[in-house]
Amino acid sequence: AGESVVIESVAPRVRNDTAEASYEFFVCTQRPGQPQPQLGMLSGQRSFEQSCPDAEPVREGTRLRTGGTPAQQLVMLVRTDEPGVTATKGVELTYARGLQSGTQLIGPRVRLLSG
Repeated sequence: AGESVVIESVAPRVRNDTAEASYEFFVCTQRPGQPQPQLGMLSGQRSFEQSCPDAEPVREGTRLRTGGTPAQQLVMLVRTDEPGVTATKGVELTYARGLQSGTQLIGPRVRLLSG
């Protein structure tokens, strides 16, 4: 149990993109008996799949648990198609909780170099 929000939309705030990056968002749920997910930065699809095997793609209406157990976190997966740089200034999350809704800039600045 625990509190949750309903995701209405989520998008990266892109500062620079010369690598033709694509962005996908997932909800990652803590597996029983495992420490709380701390994905940080991973490299490669395999690392992501091992760290978050039950990843749920985010769509309008996806629920994200903000408290309680099992713990959940929002994850941004970045794929680059060309050598170059992609940089974001966080993620713009629009959500609803009960009768309240809002948009918030969350997450760190991220800069990736692909080659």
